[in-house]
Amino acid sequence: MANSSTNKDWFSFLDGLRGLAAAWVMLAHCVGFAAWDGPIKSAALAVDIFMIISGFLMAFHYRYREKSQPWESSQTWYKFYLRRFFRIAPLYYLLLIPSFIFKDYFDFCKEVVRQIPSIDPNLLNKLSTTTFNIQPLDPLELFTHITFTSGIFPRYENSLIIPDWSLSLEMQFYIAFPFVMLLLRKFSYFWIAIFLAVVSFFANEAILSYYGQPSFLLLKINFFVIGILLAEAFFFRLRNPLTSAYLVSLALVLTTYSRKAGFIIFIVVLICALIFYDKNNDSLRISKLITLVHQNLGSRLAKFSSDTSYAVYLFHMLLLAPLGAMLTQYEFYLSLPAITRATILFTLVAPLTYFAAFLLFKYVEKPGIALGRTLIAKIYRKQTLT
Repeated sequence: MANSSTNKDWFSFLDGLRGLAAAWVMLAHCVGFAAWDGPIKSAALAVDIFMIISGFLMAFHYRYREKSQPWESSQTWYKFYLRRFFRIAPLYYLLLIPSFIFKDYFDFCKEVVRQIPSIDPNLLNKLSTTTFNIQPLDPLELFTHITFTSGIFPRYENSLIIPDWSLSLEMQFYIAFPFVMLLLRKFSYFWIAIFLAVVSFFANEAILSYYGQPSFLLLKINFFVIGILLAEAFFFRLRNPLTSAYLVSLALVLTTYSRKAGFIIFIVVLICALIFYDKNNDSLRISKLITLVHQNLGSRLAKFSSDTSYAVYLFHMLLLAPLGAMLTQYEFYLSLPAITRATILFTLVAPLTYFAAFLLFKYVEKPGIALGRTLIAKIYRKQTLT
């Protein structure tokens, strides 16, 4: 791919989007734990942004590595799966430990918060006086979470305090991704994309009601496909501008049956504006605006928020649930307006979460990524020698 290094640097604005999405999820959960029916009460749109970015980056990096790692080679896919596993698994497995050990306590915290503002005094008394025992593990539940398959089963997709249902969804996408890309290359982009969108539509109509979260891939595959189409549009932008425009239009079509189509269209248009902008051909005179957006979404602060986004997303509920439950013991807190309760929760949880996320990124995520690279190098060095 021409100017690949420049292109990769140009995508630094995705750091800011990813960081904002993680903060949005944390804020939305604070709003929920404060029982505020406010404007940011759902984290669903933020997760949709994660999916679009994930689809985009997966497709872009496969195009970027296409010559050195041919798509038809099984080694390409093995390396891909190993890289993704060691990117996600170390932190996830670490946080599974407290999630299972204190599962009974976290479930009780959620039950307390659900009763705000009129909480049964007996429930509060139990919160302050009861010692919560470690419950026997459900072997099947443990197995599904360890293998990232919990999202397939409605019983287990949202059974823990950490929002790992989306990790299961992500892993399902990783498994399907090579096949989706090969189908898109072999057949018409239009028919494959529309087929997947139709499948997703009917899956939502038929089975979404069985799930607490849309954790099964067919329920959300259209968002991953939107990201893939945008990456392919970027690839064709110089080779075939008409194809590029066609792929962007197709991506926009796939947003139309989203519950928040207007917002998703805005995100798609924003990404397109940022990845296709050519400062040497600025007929609309928007150079300063595009540069300003890039500087802010690609700044060092945005890079920090991106580096910590995974840990922020996965870790924050371990703090928020007990803190939110403990504050309900104070009548003063319960008497506050819901927006004030949400503000208090976010003000307390956010700094602690980002501090913990920084440590987790530095001492868990980065070593895990390095370990994965080392294992891949050793495995394929041995295969080359033999």
